[in-house]
Amino acid sequence: MKIYTKNGDKGFTKLGNGLSVSKSHPWIKCYGAIDELNSWIGMICSERHFPDNLKEKLQAIQSQLFYLGADLCKSHQKYDAIHEDTRKLEEWIDYLESQAEPIRNFILPGGFHLASIFHVIRTVCRRAEVELVEAARTETIDKYQNPITYLNRLSDLFFCLARYWNNQGRNDVVWQPKE
Repeated sequence: MKIYTKNGDKGFTKLGNGLSVSKSHPWIKCYGAIDELNSWIGMICSERHFPDNLKEKLQAIQSQLFYLGADLCKSHQKYDAIHEDTRKLEEWIDYLESQAEPIRNFILPGGFHLASIFHVIRTVCRRAEVELVEAARTETIDKYQNPITYLNRLSDLFFCLARYWNNQGRNDVVWQPKE
């Protein structure tokens, strides 16, 4: 299989169902955002001294994102584990929240380097969710409720991971509004 096909040289590509669309089509933007999200997860996993147990969990999420992307590309729901994976994200979020101080103020992205990267991943995940919602408007949005929920929980997880990382010796960066 060749890396380049020259089929996209004029700004068009094919969806999983074979339909040729502009590379700026909402579904293509959605796939791209999920791919970028997956790449950022890979980046944080490659950080020096990154804990192996966390790397394994995040690599499992990368795999889940591949399943999700394949389903969205083909407009079907074969990613049967999405409910269970969403539930596992919620359990992990609950654990991380139990380890952190309650939130009393808005938190600015920042703190430790890895916490900052988790904040970037969170924002990319939010954009992927928004792109999915936008793309789903072309069809019945109810069909995509499970993937939307999964991405929503996933962005919450990355927020909690950023806070968790900052709580390992540095405080969250709290927003101080002007009075």
